[in-house]
Amino acid sequence: MNISCNSTCGICNEINGISFIDRYNKLVSERKNIIAETDNFLVVPSVGPLNDSHVMLVPKKHVNSFNAVEDNIKSESRKILHKLNEFIKEKTNNSLIFFESGAGENIDHSGGCIFHAHIHCVYYTKDFETALN
Repeated sequence: MNISCNSTCGICNEINGISFIDRYNKLVSERKNIIAETDNFLVVPSVGPLNDSHVMLVPKKHVNSFNAVEDNIKSESRKILHKLNEFIKEKTNNSLIFFESGAGENIDHSGGCIFHAHIHCVYYTKDFETALN
């Protein structure tokens, strides 16, 4: 695919079929890690998930945060999140919680050392707050 362009970014590498995580690299190389895809975004599993619903919405183009996503494609991300939430509600009767994790415009990493915009999508469970600690 080779859409994203930062070779030091783990998410860019994953978009391009490369993973250095044992037992995940085969899925990535075969693109079986992609849950959903549009022209500009992917939904992929979160590595180190908070629960079994935890996925991430990532732009195919490398940007540090969703603030830096081009305005003309932000509506696409909102539609994906809406559809994802509808799907989860239908299947589990739970609503998703969305939170962004990404670096600022002039920062090359965030707290978790991931400097590629991504929105976490996860539903609330009793164990949710425990998993955050």
